Amino acid sequence: MELELSFVLVQQIILFFLLLTRITGVIMSAPIFGSNYLPSQIKVAFSIVITLVFVPLFGSETVPQLDLMNIVLAIFMELMVGIGIGLIANIFFSAVHIAGQIIDMQMGFAMANVMDPQYETQVPLTGHFKYILAILIFLSINGHHLLIRTIYQSYEFFPMGEIAQLDSGALVMNELISTVFVLAVQVSAPALGTLFLTNIALGVLARTVPQMNVFIIGFPVKIFIGILAMMLMLPFYNMILETIFEHIWDGIYNFLDSL
Repeated sequence: MELELSFVLVQQIILFFLLLTRITGVIMSAPIFGSNYLPSQIKVAFSIVITLVFVPLFGSETVPQLDLMNIVLAIFMELMVGIGIGLIANIFFSAVHIAGQIIDMQMGFAMANVMDPQYETQVPLTGHFKYILAILIFLSINGHHLLIRTIYQSYEFFPMGEIAQLDSGALVMNELISTVFVLAVQVSAPALGTLFLTNIALGVLARTVPQMNVFIIGFPVKIFIGILAMMLMLPFYNMILETIFEHIWDGIYNFLDSL
């Protein structure tokens, strides 16, 4: 009886640490949860709370029979899978930053960067504004709840204790990164097209009125046109973000399916 009780206790401890490792990997690398705004203590506490919620949902039979070395390997795999899930969610948010950088270059704001405490780096002004809106919309549609549900569903695609095909996962992530650049161009397309037509109009004006300094006039004109285009497209920004968020979930499931 004591041996059975100790065996069950060991199984529960292994289950707890396997769950905690994957969840911690997601929390540390996912958008919002992995932000530098949140202290590390809160991230760790949040990971433990989610793990304690998940533990009753998994029985001891879900824990594979592993020796010490295989347990260490399984913990490493769980960490890699968790980080992969969080990074995929994060790289699609990077599409908003890239789109803002493209718009800023056309508007003349290429040097007007702001400090982002989340990434501790300089980010484009327009991109940071769009990124904040994306975070707010993500929270408003309970995207953080969907991310937690995705963690639970990830065990259906990649159960605990299995050896992940990290090379296949890396190929899927590489394809997703290329998709991010396409999404960035799509997000910036309305403002980019408007600014392109503005540059053509300024070029025609420079040819017809040579004595006019188009460079001095064009700088504020492009800023005004760019801001106006973004304001007019703001009601449709929610629809664009829905497409990006759908790519997040599809990308995560494709990544897990490839492991």
